[in-house]
Amino acid sequence: LELPWKEEIFLVLQSLLERQVEMTPEKFSVLMEKLCKKGLAATTSMAYAKLMLTVMTKYQANITETQRLGLAMALEPNTTFLRKSLQAALKHLGS
Repeated sequence: LELPWKEEIFLVLQSLLERQVEMTPEKFSVLMEKLCKKGLAATTSMAYAKLMLTVMTKYQANITETQRLGLAMALEPNTTFLRKSLQAALKHLGS
């Protein structure tokens, strides 16, 4: 999580999270903070979109309301074909 976030890092993180890696609440907070901050820089990145989708589906119980709002802001500029799936996952978090 400490490395600069680039396309390759999105792929590695998504692969690790697919396996539902155990994370401390602190590490999860760092992951969420960085994920939310990268939204504007990764509007066309499929790897970023897949990483967001994985986090929202596999770790939904860990996501706080503040983090959900951050994800909503990060998702807004997304232009990938996964946008509708991401919006549905985000809506599911709020229910």
